[in-house]
Amino acid sequence: MEPLSWLKPYQRLTEIGHQALLNATADRTFKAVGEAFGRSGQNVGVHVRNYYSDLPELPERSTSKLIDIDEISLAKGKGKYRLVVYDLSVPWRPQLFYMHESRLKEEVISILNKLSDPDQVTAVAMDMWKGYKTAVEEVLPHVTIVIDAFHVIQASTKALGKVR
Repeated sequence: MEPLSWLKPYQRLTEIGHQALLNATADRTFKAVGEAFGRSGQNVGVHVRNYYSDLPELPERSTSKLIDIDEISLAKGKGKYRLVVYDLSVPWRPQLFYMHESRLKEEVISILNKLSDPDQVTAVAMDMWKGYKTAVEEVLPHVTIVIDAFHVIQASTKALGKVR
C-alpha cells in the first residue's frame, strides 16, 4: 500500500473512521457494525477491546445530564462481560462514553466518582441489577433512576406471553 499522509503506516482506517466504528457499537452488534464498515464482526471486537483496554481514566468531556449504565458481552455465551456507560444526551443515538473490564459494584462506584461534574447528572437509566442501583444511590443520590427501555419491554412481553 502506498503511504498516505493522513494514515499511520500499516493503518487501514483513519482516526475519524475508527471513532465512527467505536460509536456505531453503542447500539449495534459487532457483526452489524462490521458489515457496515466492510469488516468482520471479530475485527470490530478487536478494535473495541484494544481501544478501551488502553483507557485508564474516563475520557475528558463534560458530564451528560442523562447516562445509561449497562453491560455487554464481548464473547457471547462465555461470560466475558464489560461495564459500559453511555451518554444519552441525544436519546435516539446513545454515545459510548466509557467501557470497563469489570461490572462489580465497587468498580461502578469508582467510575461514578470520577465524573467531572456529578451534580449535572439528572437521571441514570440501567437494568434492574441491584449493584448498579446501590452504586448510583451512593454516589449520585440526587438523580432519578430509570429502568432502561429494553428491560421494560422484555418484562412486559414475558407478562403478556403468560397471560396469553
